[in-house]
Amino acid sequence: MRIKTPVIIVVIVAILFALKYFLFPSATTNVGGGAPKGAPVLVDVIVVHPQSFNEVIQSTGTILANEEVNLVAEVSGRITSLNLEEGRNVRKGTLLVKINDSELKAHLQKLNASIKLAEQKLERNKKLLNIQGISREEFDVLETEVEELKAERNVIFAQIDKTEIHAPFDGVLGLRKVSEGAFVNSQQDIISIQKLNPLKLEFSISEFYLGRVKLGDTVQFSLNGVNAKFMARVYAMEPTVNAGSRSIKIRAYCEETNGQVWPGSFARVTLSLFTSTALLVPSQAIVPVLKGKQVFVVRSGKADTVSVQTGVRNDSALQILHGLQAGDTIITTGLLQLRPGSDIKIKN
Repeated sequence: MRIKTPVIIVVIVAILFALKYFLFPSATTNVGGGAPKGAPVLVDVIVVHPQSFNEVIQSTGTILANEEVNLVAEVSGRITSLNLEEGRNVRKGTLLVKINDSELKAHLQKLNASIKLAEQKLERNKKLLNIQGISREEFDVLETEVEELKAERNVIFAQIDKTEIHAPFDGVLGLRKVSEGAFVNSQQDIISIQKLNPLKLEFSISEFYLGRVKLGDTVQFSLNGVNAKFMARVYAMEPTVNAGSRSIKIRAYCEETNGQVWPGSFARVTLSLFTSTALLVPSQAIVPVLKGKQVFVVRSGKADTVSVQTGVRNDSALQILHGLQAGDTIITTGLLQLRPGSDIKIKN
């Protein structure tokens, strides 16, 4: 069937109109109700000013005992007395382990007899020296012999002391590794003792915060399996930055634990740093660019861009470290329609 010429013309006109509509919408109508070309862009703005800002640092740490020692034998020998009740509290100075010292005591008894005899001989020769019955040199030799015997006795005293192991501080005993009657060698582990009040929290933060964390700052932490928050107070910081991780190690005391915190536990640490002069802008006002970040500011009724350096982020805002000054007007909406020099109409 042959198509008439007027019908073909109508079809061609309809196609051309459709192409013009989709390719050049601004020439026909304002799609979506947006502003016509050249009209000011409607935006929301805020004026930045210094304000208080609670900067939160998140880290991980480990719970440590306040004091911890593995008690070891200093001399070899058989254990004759074992006062180790595992898991119990002990007082500083409590005798925990006694190693056989009978041979040392026998040697000490022999030395005491030798010292007594040497002192008697020295006393007799002192009288002879006064009447010039012996020379001064002979008397000095006898006097030196007495001092050498006493020094040897002091060595025996020290060796006997090493056969006794006392609690070095108030603490809790761990699990013992020997039994009474066992023969132990020098430097053999016997038991551990830990001081659990107060406990220590050890964690690290970036060198970026160096100088902002101070002694006495409060730290909050939580533990796996414990539905409670605990507080600790910073008491010491490592004086050097770790060259590998670029972080600094911090320790804090935690006292009120109610028996729920144990050494070796993994801790999630929260440290709040209060800053009173921070410039904050909403997160949506930050525009990522190839060389960093920027924001749109209002200057003489037009949009302009400013490169900024940001700090930390909270729930809704970013800290501005460099690029803005107090009193600058920041555009927070309509950013996709803006270009440097665009006319601005503030709606809020």
